[in-house]
Amino acid sequence: MTNRTLNTLLVFMVILVVTGAGYYTTAFQQPRELERTENAKKLARLKQAELEQLVAEEATSAELAAETMRKWRARYKFIPAQLTTPEIIEYLQSLSASGFEQFHYKLSAQSNTPNYRYFLFEVSGTADYESLYRFIWHLENNRTFFYHVGDLDLMHTNVFKLNEETGVKRRMDMVQFSMKLTVFFAGIEGLGAMPNDLVEVPEELLPARQLAHDSFFPIIRTDLPPNDQLLVDVENATLLSIAGERAIFQDKNGQHIVRAGDPVYLGHIIKIDPANLYVRATLNKGGFLETVDVQMDIDDETRYRIPKLGN
Repeated sequence: MTNRTLNTLLVFMVILVVTGAGYYTTAFQQPRELERTENAKKLARLKQAELEQLVAEEATSAELAAETMRKWRARYKFIPAQLTTPEIIEYLQSLSASGFEQFHYKLSAQSNTPNYRYFLFEVSGTADYESLYRFIWHLENNRTFFYHVGDLDLMHTNVFKLNEETGVKRRMDMVQFSMKLTVFFAGIEGLGAMPNDLVEVPEELLPARQLAHDSFFPIIRTDLPPNDQLLVDVENATLLSIAGERAIFQDKNGQHIVRAGDPVYLGHIIKIDPANLYVRATLNKGGFLETVDVQMDIDDETRYRIPKLGN
C-alpha cells in the first residue's frame, strides 16, 4: 500500500469519526441538553412565581400582623358599644368642676368608619395650669373611655376675681386653652377589651400624674399682685409694739397681730426680735426676693432692707 492510499484512508477515517461525533451530538446529546435547559428554565420560572407569591403573602401577613398588634395594643382601653353626648358632657363637667374659670364645649362632628364611630368636640376655656394638666391627663389615660386630645393651644392670661371675704379683687395666673377632643365608641370586635379584661398598664409607662413645672407661671413680674387678703404690708405699716413672740402692726386696714411664720403681703414673717425691737420679713417682689427689717422707734419708724444672699 502506497503512502498516498494510506493518507487517503486516514483522512477518510478522520472524516468518518468527526461526522459520527457530530451526528451523535446533534441527534442525542444536544436534545438532552436542550431538554435539561428547558426544564431548568421552567424550574426557575416556578421558583420566581413561588418567590413572588411568598413576597405577596409576606406583605399581607405583615399588614395583618400590624393590624392585629394595633388592635391588641388598644386593648388597654375599653371602647363602649354605645355612647351618648349627655354621658360625655357629664364626664367633662366632672373633670372641670374645680380649677376652671370658664369652660365651653361644642359638638362639631359625628362620623362612622369601618372600624369605629366617634364624636368630635371643640373645647375651650380658662383654667389654672395644674387643673388643665390634670383634666387632659384623665382624658387620655382613663381606662374606661377612649378620648384623644388634638390641636391643643395654650396661652397665659391674668384673671381678676373678687375675694368675697375681703371685697378686693385678686389676680390669678391662668391659661386660656382650646382643643379638639375625639371620643371613640362602637369599635369592631378586638379593638378594645371589656372592662374586666383590661390589660394592666405599669404606672411607669404612663405620663406623670403630678405637674412637674408650671410653664405658664411668670418667674419674674413687673407688676405686683393686689393685696386681696388684706394682709399687713410691712413696708407701709407702723410697728406699734413687740410683746414676746408677737408683734403688732398698724396700717390703713387696722391693727394686725403677727408671729414668726405668719403670712404678710408678698411674703411672711421670719423673725421677731423683742430685744432689738425689730421684725424681719422675707418678700417676693415679682420674682425678686428681699429681706426687710422693720424697726420700732418711739419717735419715728425706720425701715431698711438687707439684700438676700444666696438662695
